[in-house]
Amino acid sequence: MPPLLVSGPFPAASMLVVEQPSGGTPEWELHVAPRRQWLIVLTGRAAVTVSDGERREFGAGALLSFEDTEGEVHLSTPLTDDLSYAMFPHQPA
Repeated sequence: MPPLLVSGPFPAASMLVVEQPSGGTPEWELHVAPRRQWLIVLTGRAAVTVSDGERREFGAGALLSFEDTEGEVHLSTPLTDDLSYAMFPHQPA
């Protein structure tokens, strides 16, 4: 077996699956993450703009880590009507 880059393990307390209701992409507001969490985009596309103005787009299979639980904010913008993702909150230490 070839060498692999392996991270973690990262303990998680639970998993949530979130689906955007059909019928258009809403305008989301600036916010902080409700908790430290991993997010995996399952379907659709979204953009995330951070406080310094940098914007990145993500699609199915993207793995993101949200750790901005206070202070600096981000803006999540759904780009398609079929956005869904799985969230894995970090388990408290």
